[in-house]
Amino acid sequence: MTSSFEEVKVLPGFNNVFLACRAEGSLFDDWRTLVARLEARGISTQFVNENFLPERLSSLRVTLLKEAISAKARRTNHDLNPICYFYNSILWSKQFKSLEKSVMLFLSRVQARWLIGAIGLLFFLLFLLPVSFGSRSSNLALGAIFVAGFTGIFVEIIVVLSFQIFYGYVYSMIGLIFTLFMLGLALGALIIQKRAVKRKISFGALTRVQLFQVLLIISLLVLTWVLSETSPSGPAVMIVLLLLMTASGLLGGVEFVLANHLFLRRRTTLKAGTGYAVDLFGASFSSLLASALLVPILGIPSTLIALLLVNLICLGYLLVFSRAA
Repeated sequence: MTSSFEEVKVLPGFNNVFLACRAEGSLFDDWRTLVARLEARGISTQFVNENFLPERLSSLRVTLLKEAISAKARRTNHDLNPICYFYNSILWSKQFKSLEKSVMLFLSRVQARWLIGAIGLLFFLLFLLPVSFGSRSSNLALGAIFVAGFTGIFVEIIVVLSFQIFYGYVYSMIGLIFTLFMLGLALGALIIQKRAVKRKISFGALTRVQLFQVLLIISLLVLTWVLSETSPSGPAVMIVLLLLMTASGLLGGVEFVLANHLFLRRRTTLKAGTGYAVDLFGASFSSLLASALLVPILGIPSTLIALLLVNLICLGYLLVFSRAA
């Protein structure tokens, strides 16, 4: 708050009260001054009075609260970096002694670059082990399906949050947002299904689709930066974010159906539901990772960088191994 207002006061209590003003010298936290002003203005109160305020705004409580706030530098909460959501999760886990308390406390101390690096290493190994053993091409196709499901839900969460931040009315548009995403999925699946009937699919096509996924994430990252630095009109923000949501669904539908056909071409003994199960697992893992950890801890821009790294790793494996597939 001090970065946006000249003067900030925090009044202690069961619920701390934050006061902010653009002009310095307008706020105070002394109970005597407040009582004097109430009397001077002839304001009669039943609860907030000279009997309540001395205990609520005692000098000891005010001092202890100031020391607690300034004791250790914390990250500033912003629309694109909602770290307070994560701090609140830590508070609840401490109060109820949840199993995730230790994990959350550890993650709160981890720097962003190490967390992004750990995610990149995890996905690098997730691709390395399957392509090193068994049927390389089929495992590579399953890996692409997993990343497609992971990316689709990830982008959906980011777009929904960005819609609320930059447009301001996500609940009035949430039905349209999800409809356009599902419409994109259906169109993408239909396009590839027609090509599959004509046997016009290959790992080279899958690599190109993955390249478009990378470009989509870069576009969303750039758009987020532009919107945070400028103040475009509401309709322009709405249209661009809705188009990105549709494009994400289109690419997700194309990549899933294409990779699933390539997987079944080499593993005809397995059921078609295998690819769908992998896609759902990637989507569920993504929804948990994005909403509960990455967006609150890293913020939207850094989370998009982590997602970009994951898709670059997938693209790299496709470029290296698809020639031999």
